[in-house]
Amino acid sequence: MFVFSFPALLLTRIALGAGEGPSYGTSVSAATPWLPANRRAFGLAVVAFGSTVGPAIFAPPLTFLIVVVGWRSAFALLGGVGLLWVILWLLVGREHPEARHMHIYDTQEKYPSSRWSEIRPILFSRTVLFSTLAAFASYWIVVLYLSWNPVYLVTVRHLRLSDPLYLAGITLPYVAGGIALIAFGAFADHVFRRTGSHRRSYVYPVTALLIVSALCL
Repeated sequence: MFVFSFPALLLTRIALGAGEGPSYGTSVSAATPWLPANRRAFGLAVVAFGSTVGPAIFAPPLTFLIVVVGWRSAFALLGGVGLLWVILWLLVGREHPEARHMHIYDTQEKYPSSRWSEIRPILFSRTVLFSTLAAFASYWIVVLYLSWNPVYLVTVRHLRLSDPLYLAGITLPYVAGGIALIAFGAFADHVFRRTGSHRRSYVYPVTALLIVSALCL
């Protein structure tokens, strides 16, 4: 909210990306020990659901603030919510007792050091490479939606930011995505309980959904 030049905008965006980059990984790491293996996809879908329900809930009030007060007020509100969430997390969030014990054991005894020669084969394994490509495609879809959808609604459909149809066009895709997260997380767990196969329960459905998403775009 204090940016007044492009270099400052670029630097703050880099700082935001530096904080945003590990956020999902740390969220998954914090939640996974609390989830049984046959309910893990659904539980992690609930974690990821926050990234969809957040924009769906905050899009209308943020749009109102931008129209009435100005766009900087939106950053002020989101910054305040972020600080409040940090305080709540420090007060309420806990690490799983067994995970804490395993972490101490792994770092002190099982994995005393991590050399590049040990990490490189994992990073360049087929599983990690194709997971990275899948994540790249998924985030590409998200960025395309974020950059294209508002411009389309304003310049092609000639909707104002305060128009109810504009708000619906911005929020409904997030709502649909959140419902899909929960539904397919539960479906993946169901398939895993029946087959015991990670490939059948996770890899095949994700691949099919990415292809369907690309065709829809």
